[in-house]
Amino acid sequence: GHEGPVRSPTFNLLQSFDTEPPVLHADLYRVASAEGTGLEDYLDTHIVLVEWPDRLPEDESHWRVTISFTEGGRHAVIEQPGG
Repeated sequence: GHEGPVRSPTFNLLQSFDTEPPVLHADLYRVASAEGTGLEDYLDTHIVLVEWPDRLPEDESHWRVTISFTEGGRHAVIEQPGG
């Protein structure tokens, strides 16, 4: 696992962690679209954690875990490839 602080990638957009398996943290807050960020280069080789995933194009070829926070706690939805 990763030891040390986990910095927000807000200024870099993408922050990679040298773990096994490798992890990429993407913060897409400042972009209208993920196109051109290089994010697609990591999708097949990393676990990709995305803040502001509404900036991503629809993609049903990868697992998707959506976590939302409510007054009552957390809600997680896990979707397999192909829906």
